[in-house]
Amino acid sequence: MAIHLRSAEELEKMHRAGLAVHEVLAALRDAVKPGLTTMDLEKLAEEKIARGPGKAAFKGYRGYPCVLCMSVNSEIVHGIPSPKRKLREGDIVSIDFGMEVQSRDAEAAGRDPRIARPRD
Repeated sequence: MAIHLRSAEELEKMHRAGLAVHEVLAALRDAVKPGLTTMDLEKLAEEKIARGPGKAAFKGYRGYPCVLCMSVNSEIVHGIPSPKRKLREGDIVSIDFGMEVQSRDAEAAGRDPRIARPRD
């Protein structure tokens, strides 16, 4: 299999897509707090995407209904945000998110240690 070298233009598009994903994830990280639901975070992500340069990569893919995949604590990955899933102090929130910007996809997932707060 050959290695495909990217042009400067392709790399710039990939960089823009990565930055767009980073901006949405940073907004979510800053917003996470006890009492919010995973659907609240979904709506925040949708609002941020609407103001950005691209579109969500996951929503509509094989019927997936949301822009985020979210898991809380030991839940299996790629969970669907829900208005019934309320976050509590000490929860570990995992978020997987992707965007398409100028025909380039970028995706990132992870847990932020600032979200996980010790329970008493």
